[in-house]
Amino acid sequence: MTWVRWPGPMAPDPRTRWTPALLLGLGALCLGLSALGAHDRITWVLEVLPILLGVPVLVLTRRRFPLTSLAYVLIFVHALVLMVGGHYTYEHVPLGFWIQRALHLRRNDYDRIGHFAQASFLRLWLARFCFAARRWCPGSGCSSW
Repeated sequence: MTWVRWPGPMAPDPRTRWTPALLLGLGALCLGLSALGAHDRITWVLEVLPILLGVPVLVLTRRRFPLTSLAYVLIFVHALVLMVGGHYTYEHVPLGFWIQRALHLRRNDYDRIGHFAQASFLRLWLARFCFAARRWCPGSGCSSW
């Protein structure tokens, strides 16, 4: 019997190699759709600029620094939030109006969804991945995140 070393929970799963390519295709389609009929073209460009800068970096570094499928999905979800916010501008997003009516808020709080997505699952999860993958933190502190 041959023992295979388990690479750990943060290693990319070889069974899901299609995930980044699928998300890249869906993201390109959604980006194109968000550009059509955007409320304000300048706002759209400014909102999707992190996508236009970040996706080439992810594509160019995918072999040297592969991310997990979960990390790619979280990045995709955050990109969708940015695309929707750029298409409508954050104060005119229909989901924000629905939340405003449902929770009896004074304003459209879709921008808070964007801030939550950016802070919680994008930055924290990617920081955790980088620390765990590169073993930048001493001891086993990162494994408890």
